[in-house]
Amino acid sequence: EESSETVESHVSDESVESEASDDPTIFPSKAISRMNLGSRDEGDDREVESADLVERACRHLARGQNDDALRVLTEAFQRAQEDVTGARRRMDDFYFRKSRSDDPSDPEEYEIEDRLDSDLRDAASEMANVLNNLGVAHEVRGEYQLATNSFRDALDVYRNVCRRYENTGDADVDRTVGNILQMGMATRSQLTREELHGEASDLAAQAYRWMGS
Repeated sequence: EESSETVESHVSDESVESEASDDPTIFPSKAISRMNLGSRDEGDDREVESADLVERACRHLARGQNDDALRVLTEAFQRAQEDVTGARRRMDDFYFRKSRSDDPSDPEEYEIEDRLDSDLRDAASEMANVLNNLGVAHEVRGEYQLATNSFRDALDVYRNVCRRYENTGDADVDRTVGNILQMGMATRSQLTREELHGEASDLAAQAYRWMGS
């Protein structure tokens, strides 16, 4: 039979492993599982390029190449921003022309408006996905505040531009909300560690002064 000390050792090891398994800085696969991969339409060159960049970032994370992952995702975000800007400009141009039209109630105008609105929401969804993934990249680098900002920006785009919401069966939005909650716990844990480290440093300094007196 195992001694009580051996059993306690096993329990302690399992507890440490369980806690560590939630740390994306130790288990890259945990980080990748919290990314929003989006769609990949082979007929859309921009969408394929964006999907390729996200795949490259995942490979970098899997190898522990966090700086490279952040660089690739930053490039993906710049592309996504350009797509959203272009979609907004086309929408604005449409409304300007419609305001000057002799027949603004033309049924074809409604079809064009729906298509442009759909294009904008698709582009914004891609940008929100990349923002979420940037948050993951920041998190594995220990940049918790930057990670939280990225996750919150992603959720804002999902809600206010894409009209996509949590608790509606939308996995990407729910994943982003989960990442925000995870960051809240990680930030509190970090603050606790910093406070304990500060207390330990103060005690060490006091002990050093006592020894010298």
